[in-house]
Amino acid sequence: MLSVLIYSFHTKTGKYLQITYSLLLFVAGCGLTAILVITHDASQMYYSGLILVIFYGYTFSGLRLRHATASALAVTLVYSFVSSHGIKLQNSMILNNIFGLISTNVIGIVAGYLLEKYRRKDFLQTILLNIEKEELKIANSRLQKLSYLDSLTNIANRRFFEEAFEKEWHRAMRYSYPISLLFIDIDHFKLFNDHYGHQTGDKCLIKVASILKTFGSRPGDIVARYGGEEFVVLLSGTDADDAIRIAEEIRLKIMDLNIPHPLSNPGNVVTVSIGLTSIVPYKGLSKETIITTADTALYKAKLSGRNQSVLLPASSE
Repeated sequence: MLSVLIYSFHTKTGKYLQITYSLLLFVAGCGLTAILVITHDASQMYYSGLILVIFYGYTFSGLRLRHATASALAVTLVYSFVSSHGIKLQNSMILNNIFGLISTNVIGIVAGYLLEKYRRKDFLQTILLNIEKEELKIANSRLQKLSYLDSLTNIANRRFFEEAFEKEWHRAMRYSYPISLLFIDIDHFKLFNDHYGHQTGDKCLIKVASILKTFGSRPGDIVARYGGEEFVVLLSGTDADDAIRIAEEIRLKIMDLNIPHPLSNPGNVVTVSIGLTSIVPYKGLSKETIITTADTALYKAKLSGRNQSVLLPASSE
């Protein structure tokens, strides 16, 4: 029994545990039978222990029904054979004892069957519950993703930007690195929509968003649709010089899409105006300051003729 206990604690697989436990049950039954042979007249004292061992094998041992049945019946056969040859009891008493063991097996088989049935049912219910929980978790994750995703352009929406910007602002403040914010507006987009229709306008927004996504691949960078034809790009760890360079790259790549826009003042293709600012956040400076500054820079870019990038320094004023 000690060896089996040690084995059960150190084995990495339960492959042979059922067989080992059933052999342990058989050995225990044989041990009690041997004691019955030795004690002779006092044998009835240990016979009840034999019944308990058999019943324990069917119920509390955790053995599968087939293993418990095999062990218990083997013990019954051993006792039946030994009692008729090695135990000094009357034949009627021996028959009564054998009948008692057989009855214990019958009751034990019924009890073991019901227990195994309930265990299997409970196991299946647990599996189904875990599957439902996992499916619910996936569904909630999808819903959360959808709530943060712009359905048209398939990039982040304004809600996600505001929450992510809050976290990135405090992170940049903690580690003292610069962040840059770009506000991007498609020039004369209302005229484009009126001329070509909303369906073509939606395709234009999707193409512009696909260009912007290529500039938001680093950790901490955020590309989002801020509203209507306006987009926002947050560049983490990017100073003013790099920010203006990236803004010009974005502007030129959108021009290179060559989306016809004959009603646009800056040219005959879709263009964008970009307002940007850059700063290292510090305690006491509100993140709304950088948003206001970038928005003001965008306004100046539009006033200056559109299709250009304007950089304004952010300050606490």
